[in-house]
Amino acid sequence: VRKELEERLGALEQEVQQCNMSVPEQRDLLLSRVKSDNADIVAAEKSNSDLKLENERLRAQIREVTADAQEKKDEGSDQQKYEILFTKDKEMTQFIDSFNDSKAEEEKKLKEKQGSIVNLLQNISKALTLPTDVTPESHLRDMEDELDFKSKQLHNSETTQNRLEAELAKREGELEKIESLDVKISLELDQVEAKMRQYEHDIATKYDLVEDMKAQGQRCLQ
Repeated sequence: VRKELEERLGALEQEVQQCNMSVPEQRDLLLSRVKSDNADIVAAEKSNSDLKLENERLRAQIREVTADAQEKKDEGSDQQKYEILFTKDKEMTQFIDSFNDSKAEEEKKLKEKQGSIVNLLQNISKALTLPTDVTPESHLRDMEDELDFKSKQLHNSETTQNRLEAELAKREGELEKIESLDVKISLELDQVEAKMRQYEHDIATKYDLVEDMKAQGQRCLQ
């Protein structure tokens, strides 16, 4: 939620800045960004294409190196040469394993650039097609109000998160105290049980002695 709010805030701030511009200025800004984004897109596509070519080239090299290594090994050639070939094979395999991640990153950049262009076009379209009863100034105020609202939402979200974290820390502290108290109570119960057993033992022992003394007294009287 926080990330979405921050992204929305960034978009609103950008829209507010653009609404302060005249239509020609917005058009120039769009053209400038489109040129820049198109250049980035072309570079990313070229990088993606280069990665694919490099991938194919390395796969071919791996096949050659593997075959060569096996041949050298079968021929009983120098172990050092085999180890060098094996190291190169490992490096190329690692590159190929990371190829999909690199490709995904480039595709992500392409989508971000394309999304930026779409947003710019939408903002200019909004500015050009405002209803007759809505002035650019009132539209700007509405956007500023929404920006202020989102800022408060973000602040409230952060406050709530801090409060929850503090509450969690408090509960964890209470839990530790309860666990400590539980251990203490268990120890005290063990001590009480031990004392009870001792009392029972003492009572049984003393009772037996009393009976013996009674019997001895009766014998003396006789």
